Amino acid sequence: MIGHDHAMRYFFFGSLRDPDVLTAVLGRRPLPARIQPAWLRGFRLLHMRGETYPLLAAAPAGVVRGALVHGLTEADAARLAFFEGEEYETTPVMARIGARRRVRALVFQARPELAGGGRPWDFAAWRRAHKRAFLPLARAWMAFHGHADFAQVEAMWRKRRIHGFGAALS
Repeated sequence: MIGHDHAMRYFFFGSLRDPDVLTAVLGRRPLPARIQPAWLRGFRLLHMRGETYPLLAAAPAGVVRGALVHGLTEADAARLAFFEGEEYETTPVMARIGARRRVRALVFQARPELAGGGRPWDFAAWRRAHKRAFLPLARAWMAFHGHADFAQVEAMWRKRRIHGFGAALS
């Protein structure tokens, strides 16, 4: 962690940028005043191989737009970690707000052994093509938070995907 003062500030670049998805994951709607547009320099977004969601990839000239969310609690952090699962880990970054302001935040970055699909990922395109199917799946996933360990939920999730319920995520 990068210090308690900054530990509850996150930069979201993928599906968590969407207010409905963030609400489903947190179990509450964050105050609008605690969400602001921000960006990261030195990265680009790629599709996670076989999925509709993205991962951050280093790109010296890249820029990733996202949302900076302030004032998240320890309980929020636990829900976010459950949602992101074992594929992602929190990493400190310096997010930018406007032209000059830089703030410390945490970002969920794919573990190094995971591969991107090579295709650029676009938030607006994801919202149009996948949000409608993704949102009820995110709610179903989060319903298990605190009621089952991650391995049990992951096994159920894989079974649902094999049987076609999660096809929208493929």
